[in-house]
Amino acid sequence: MVAIAMLAKLGPMFSNGGTAALDSATQSGLTLSYFAIIFGSGSGWAAVSADYYIYLDERTPSWKPFLMSFLGTWLLPTIMYSCGAGYGSILLNNPEWAEFYEANGESAPAL
Repeated sequence: MVAIAMLAKLGPMFSNGGTAALDSATQSGLTLSYFAIIFGSGSGWAAVSADYYIYLDERTPSWKPFLMSFLGTWLLPTIMYSCGAGYGSILLNNPEWAEFYEANGESAPAL
């Protein structure tokens, strides 16, 4: 609920235009690295989710465990990681947030 409220409040402030001027090859590499991190952190849990399906009834349609695994290990975390990238873009492009970050350090915004 808190994440949805934050997304609704701060979503309009997200920016996809960075402040640094990078060449296209470097920007592409950074973007691919970020999405590789998202992919890796989600796919790492896929094997763990299989352990829970031994408790399902044998008559459970095969699409239900697939859908539960997909939603739990891919869709929801990807949305949250994308929100994290958006919040980071606010930090870079909002002078008030950037000043607070510079004055208080990395963990201060969480407090």
